[in-house]
Amino acid sequence: MLDFIPRDLPPHGHKQWHVHFGRTFDIYSKLWKYQQQHRLLLDTRYGLKRWQIGEVASKIGQLYYHYYLRTSDTAYLVESYSFYSAIRGRHYYHLASKEIRCELMVKKLRFYARFIVVAILLQQPVIIDELVAELDKQVVAYGHVYDPNDQIEWFNVLAEVKAFLVAEPGVTVIDPIDRNRVVTIGGRINYLSVPQLERTAQMYLTLQDAIIIGSGTQLVKFSELTIDMFRMVQNLEWEVHVPPRNSSGGSPKDKQRCDIATCEPLKSAPQCRDIRIQSPVKVSSRIGPSEYNRR
Repeated sequence: MLDFIPRDLPPHGHKQWHVHFGRTFDIYSKLWKYQQQHRLLLDTRYGLKRWQIGEVASKIGQLYYHYYLRTSDTAYLVESYSFYSAIRGRHYYHLASKEIRCELMVKKLRFYARFIVVAILLQQPVIIDELVAELDKQVVAYGHVYDPNDQIEWFNVLAEVKAFLVAEPGVTVIDPIDRNRVVTIGGRINYLSVPQLERTAQMYLTLQDAIIIGSGTQLVKFSELTIDMFRMVQNLEWEVHVPPRNSSGGSPKDKQRCDIATCEPLKSAPQCRDIRIQSPVKVSSRIGPSEYNRR
């Protein structure tokens, strides 16, 4: 079960993946709490390393992220962000470049790439700038310690994210009536910007799913997140608050988040589940980091 990779499950159909997610969340949550309760024993007798703790936390963050991809519930995106923030803040991968083999350093680079994707989706510009700068330094360090030829792929990743961030700012719209009036649209919708509709007996339909089709194949993108897909998603999801805190494990089937000592239920606005198609040529049901979500 610990080898379960959520991206291998079909993104459509609730029953096909929900049970697997719930079970996997429960296992990782128990594993996380176990290492907390028995840290001294694991450290002294079995030589538990900090990066191994970081790996468990990273897996939980990935599970939250993939659960968001399948539900469009931004509360789970926030949970993923919280786990990645904790990994970064506690320096779980701090000694990665000291290892003889490069595998751990690659895990660290992938962690940064995943974290950047989540930060972009949550529109955290300060954190994004810090993460990109840190990733840049880590890629340079990777070339100094390990095979410089492997650096090229990661420099391409950096180039992708920098190009995406240049194109990311909101869309500028010119008022067709007043040509001097320019409106910049950016960010998710919120209750203050959406006018209230008076409910009537005829308004019994609720938007549950939306199919998004990309406008082209040659678009600025980071991972599999194209710029047009990113902008359209922002208009289908409610704005979410990102609290400055760290998280522990929890199960999405109960819609809960767990801190180190307590668990609090997540409260989020209802979301429209969007199924995203990259382009009329290359079809993908959902977006998500491809190579960055590999083991």
